Amino acid sequence: FFLAAMSGNIGVILSLDMISFYCFFALMSLSSYGLIIHSREAARETCRLLEEDYTSGPNRGGVMHCFTYDWPVAEHCLEMGFHLGFGGIVTFPKAEPLREVARRVPEDRFLIETDSPYLAPVPHRGKTNEPAFVVKVAEKLAEVRGTTLETIAQQSTRNFQRLFGSGGRPGG
Repeated sequence: FFLAAMSGNIGVILSLDMISFYCFFALMSLSSYGLIIHSREAARETCRLLEEDYTSGPNRGGVMHCFTYDWPVAEHCLEMGFHLGFGGIVTFPKAEPLREVARRVPEDRFLIETDSPYLAPVPHRGKTNEPAFVVKVAEKLAEVRGTTLETIAQQSTRNFQRLFGSGGRPGG
């Protein structure tokens, strides 16, 4: 389904995904919550929509869930106030560009995620993912960042609490 709409450009054709995206922008402007975005194979489009309609508002930022893009996209997302969520993909053998992002992301801007039941980390790849497997993601982050598992666990916990509050939501 498509809908013709006015959004800064005359006669823009919007897919239902884009319309949903705009609706979430509108909802976020009424709350203290940030967006949690899962963008897959749409880095340019996602960043463009965020630049045009979200980052100018009062509730900038959120999480780029299950982040899989390269450093230039990561840097752009960080500049817009987003945290990067790393899941099992960072452990995959061919994910070196993502590991480069994991090396470079500031320590106060990453989260560790499960994306359960999908994308189980190595050595569980191909199986149903589960929250217990996030330790493999944390181990890989510690390895690529040249630090300890304990440090990664502490940093990611602080990042989560700062972003969502101790109860898992802003102010919680």
